[in-house]
Amino acid sequence: MFGSQLVNEQATWEEIKVVLEVMESGRWTSVFAYDHFIPPWHRTDEIMEHGFLNTLEGWALLASVAAVT
Repeated sequence: MFGSQLVNEQATWEEIKVVLEVMESGRWTSVFAYDHFIPPWHRTDEIMEHGFLNTLEGWALLASVAAVT
């Protein structure tokens, strides 16, 4: 039994669904996602350069995960 954390930022729903398919075919039994929009401190320069990072909201993401797994 294993668990894994999904990356909420700079990932599309389509990419996440591919990861979930792999997890479902393996021994993973849990998945996690963070529930905040403030990125890790080491990403600040990248955000300042681009203005924003696409981030999927954590609770909505987990609800979507539950719907397809």
